[in-house]
Amino acid sequence: MEDHSSYGSALVDAAMNGAEEFVNYPERATTRVWHGFVPDHYARHWHGDVEIIMTLKGCVRVTVGEDPFRVKEGEVLIIPAGQSHSLTMGQDSERYLYQFQLSPVIGIHDFALLRRLLITPLYLTRELPVTGPVRALLTEVAEEAWYRDGLSDLNIYSCFLRMYALLGRAWKSGQLSGLSSPKRTANQVVIDDAVNYITRHYMEPVSLDFLARSASFSRCYFSRIFRRYTGMTFTQFLTRKRLSVAGQLLVYSDLPVSQVCIQSGFASLATFTRVFREQLGMSPSAYRRACRERDRDAQNAMLPPLPGIQSPTGAGGKRTGEARPSLAPGEPEPEEGDVPDGAPGEAEETGDGDIGTI
Repeated sequence: MEDHSSYGSALVDAAMNGAEEFVNYPERATTRVWHGFVPDHYARHWHGDVEIIMTLKGCVRVTVGEDPFRVKEGEVLIIPAGQSHSLTMGQDSERYLYQFQLSPVIGIHDFALLRRLLITPLYLTRELPVTGPVRALLTEVAEEAWYRDGLSDLNIYSCFLRMYALLGRAWKSGQLSGLSSPKRTANQVVIDDAVNYITRHYMEPVSLDFLARSASFSRCYFSRIFRRYTGMTFTQFLTRKRLSVAGQLLVYSDLPVSQVCIQSGFASLATFTRVFREQLGMSPSAYRRACRERDRDAQNAMLPPLPGIQSPTGAGGKRTGEARPSLAPGEPEPEEGDVPDGAPGEAEETGDGDIGTI
C-alpha cells in the first residue's frame, strides 16, 4: 500500500481533463490502495477499474458524471469502472483510495445478478446497516495491501467478493435506495453475455456486428444498450481489455512486442503500436522500458511500490508520489517490434465501436 503524506499536484489537468487513466498495478497484482491525509485534487478522468473512496476523517468531494457526492467520515463511495469522475480532498481529510480490476472475477455467475450494482455509483452513508461491514472489509484490504506477499491479491479479492455479496443482499432487501429491482431485464442478460464473451475471447476477432446478430438485435440498438449498461462503447471496452493485457505482458514478461501484440488480441503490429501510442502517448517498447526503470529506481531507493500511472512519461496525468522515469524529451527511438505510425496494417475501427479488425 502506498502511504504518502502529500500527493502534490495529483493530476496533470490539461491531459487528464476527462481523459482515460491507465492504472499500473504492482507486479503480479490487479489491486492497489493509497492512504492520504493532505488536501489534493484529481481532475476529471476515467479508467476501466473500479475505484472506492473510504473517508476516515473530514470529507472528500467527488463528482461522478454530473452527480456530486460529499463522502464524509464513516462513509464509502464506490465508483463503477468506465465512469468519468473527479475528486477533491479537503483540509483535514484522511482517506483510503482503492482501485482494482473486476476482470479476474467477473466470470463468476453471481455477478450477472449484480449488473446494476456494477454500473451505478454506490454511496454508502453511515446510516445504512451495510456500511459498517463494508468498511470492515475495506480496512482488511488496506492491511493486506500494506504487507503484500505472493498471496495478498487472493485475500484482497476475497474481501471484495464478500463486499459485493453484502451489497447484493442489501440491494435485494431494499436497503439501497435509488436503485432499481435486482431482477435482470432481457437487455441486461444480453449485455452480461456479451461482456463474458469479450472477456473470454479478447484474443480472437470480435466484432460489434457479431455480438448484435447473436442477440438478434440491430447493430445500432445493441451499441446503444452496451454503452448504457457498461458505461463505455464496445470499442472502448474491447480496446481497454486488450491494452490491459498488453500492459501486463510488457512489464511482467520478456515476450517480444510482436508476441505481446498477438497474445493481447491485436491483429497486426501496426495497429497495436498505433492504438498503444494513441492511448498512452508512447510506443510499447518505451512503455516497457519506462515501467521497468521506474520499478528499478524504486527498488534501489528501498521504497514501497509506486502509485499507479496511466503513462510513464506523464502523457496523461499521474497520481503523485511516484518517480517520473528519466526519459529523454520527445519520443524514444523504436525498439524491436515497434512499428512507425502509418506503417501498413489492418484497417482502423469503423462505426460505433466495430473493432473486429484490430
